[in-house]
Amino acid sequence: PANWGPPINTGAVEGMSFLSADGKRLYFVRGDPSKKQPTRFYVSEKLSNERWSDPELIDLGMTNISSPSLTRDEKELYFLWANFQTGELTIWFSRKKADGTWEFPKPVD
Repeated sequence: PANWGPPINTGAVEGMSFLSADGKRLYFVRGDPSKKQPTRFYVSEKLSNERWSDPELIDLGMTNISSPSLTRDEKELYFLWANFQTGELTIWFSRKKADGTWEFPKPVD
C-alpha cells in the first residue's frame, strides 16, 4: 500500500481504490467513523502534473457502501451495501447517465 498524499489521503479512512482502465481516474471509498461519516464513493482525475484533482463525491443517494467495481467502459458501478439493521450485505448497481450523474442504485437480482 502507498499513501497517495493530499488530496486523496486525509484524516478520514480511504480505501478500496482502483484506477480506471485508462489510468486517468482514481475511484475509492472514504468515510470517517470518528465523525460518524458513513462510507461513500469518490473519484479523482489525474492532472497534467501527475497529481490528482480534489476528489468528487459520486452521489448515489446511499451510504454504508463498499467494495466498488466499475465496468471497463465506466458506465456501471457495482458495490456492496450493508444493512446494519439486519446484518445483510447485498450487491447493488448504478448506471451513469448522459449528464455524468448516476442513477439511484438498484439491487442485483
